[in-house]
Amino acid sequence: MKEYIFRARKNLFIYLLICFVGASFTAGVAFLYKNLTNYALDKDFHLLIKIAIFCHTISYFGSIF
Repeated sequence: MKEYIFRARKNLFIYLLICFVGASFTAGVAFLYKNLTNYALDKDFHLLIKIAIFCHTISYFGSIF
């Protein structure tokens, strides 16, 4: 097992980098939707629309990749 990891070091690094980027995107979207919910409950319509448009744009570009 140790020899395999040593030989596949580059692939392991790429895999961990992709996992980190994916986890960051997931956490970022969760924070956006948390703000969306807060603005909806606070009845701040102006910020609600801004965050909703931003979330929609992020989800659209996320679905392309």
